[in-house]
Amino acid sequence: MRNLVPVWIFVFLFSGILLMGQDCAAQTNLCDPDPCEGIANAVPDTCTVIPGGVCLPDDFACQCSEGYTWNPATHSCEGEAPPVTVTADLCQKNPGTWECVVGGASGTLTYQPTGSPDFDFSLSAQGLDPDTDYRLIYYVDTYSPWRPGKPKGMCLTDVLTPLVDGTLSASGAVETGDLPWPDDLNCPVGAKVWLIADADADCAGPRIMTAWNPASYLFDVSDDDWVQFDDLTQDPQPCNQAPVADAGEDQDVWLGETVLLDGSGSSDPEGSDLEYAWSFVSRPSGSEAVLANPTAVDPSFTADKEGAFVVRLVVYDGSKDSAPDTATVTATAPTSTANLCQKETEYYQCIEGGATATLTYNTIGNPDFNFALTGQGLVASTNYTLIYYPDPWPGNGLLCLGSADSAGDGSFSLTGSATPGDLPWTCDDNCGTGAKIWLVPTGLVNCVARTITWSPAQFLFDDQESDWINFDDLSDDPGECVGGGC
Repeated sequence: MRNLVPVWIFVFLFSGILLMGQDCAAQTNLCDPDPCEGIANAVPDTCTVIPGGVCLPDDFACQCSEGYTWNPATHSCEGEAPPVTVTADLCQKNPGTWECVVGGASGTLTYQPTGSPDFDFSLSAQGLDPDTDYRLIYYVDTYSPWRPGKPKGMCLTDVLTPLVDGTLSASGAVETGDLPWPDDLNCPVGAKVWLIADADADCAGPRIMTAWNPASYLFDVSDDDWVQFDDLTQDPQPCNQAPVADAGEDQDVWLGETVLLDGSGSSDPEGSDLEYAWSFVSRPSGSEAVLANPTAVDPSFTADKEGAFVVRLVVYDGSKDSAPDTATVTATAPTSTANLCQKETEYYQCIEGGATATLTYNTIGNPDFNFALTGQGLVASTNYTLIYYPDPWPGNGLLCLGSADSAGDGSFSLTGSATPGDLPWTCDDNCGTGAKIWLVPTGLVNCVARTITWSPAQFLFDDQESDWINFDDLSDDPGECVGGGC
């Protein structure tokens, strides 16, 4: 009887079990509110309750992001995220429009945007020429892509040979540093990665490309396909800013004048020393002007023709070229006037109220002597010829410059251009002083035989010696004066 358990003990234990069952049923939902929302690398709203059984505490679990698994002991997602990858599309382009060729070759570049330090990538392409070897390159963009010695990027692969069906697959890991490089004009937007013909690449030389055959290359489809890569072992370098070219002010000069250009207003944001490259954009027709010292800050040239000379300046800071700047130099010929008049034949003084004319002409030409003559008081409706008369009499060897009819009221107008060479001629007795220009009736001059019939009362002569003209033909050596007649 001493081994029997008292009845009250059974009653007590049974009552405790009932009470514990009531506590288990009263447990709250562990997923409300959502615990996954505050756990690193857990996916929100994925909480599930794990029943603990009779009178055991319940537990919960969360789904984890890719690369992570749930640890119930620590209620955390543990693991490592898979590498992030980015894709860039490449295509064959029409060099005339720079649009992708429909049905042309294409490719996809897949890469990791960060590395330590390698730029990891893979390339797949199709539609290539199976008989052409290729290289994948990073191309540094500049305004002057063929500047000798300037870095232009780097090769990212060895030689790549497509299969016979024109497909190609490649992968690599290259230490490139941050892409794009600081001296790339596209920094910080992105780097251009192209597939080019191996024959056009020079991976060891100063220039990444030695030829340009774009019809056979694969280019980035758009700016969105430019590459950005962060080398985690390097501190990011600021993008080098391109220098600014200043070709100076526009200039107005005389024909034949030496023009001095001025690029001293050019600058570089980082204060780097600049190299200068001047060139002509355009010159007047027939001009043979040449820039002296085109790599100097202040080159020069001779304005050998009338018209506009447009010069361009590009400056280089050691990494980047500037956008070009232009200046326009406008050359005109200096002009002068000479007065002509009808003279009495005794003292050869101008007749008051007689016929007169004014000659306007350029004093310098290359080679054209341009003139305009207006007169009044001439014989109405008569043809007159403007001549250059070299002394001495009888003026054989004269030169006819142009002819026109006078109007019914005796007014006269003649505009023309001739190539007489330097005036006066060396054979003229007035060489060194000036050339006589007369207006005479056409019937009194023989322009072929270059002779004149003397009838001074019908002529218009130079008013005085100061109206003799001098003309410098820049294309003609003046020679020494000899006189004696022409």
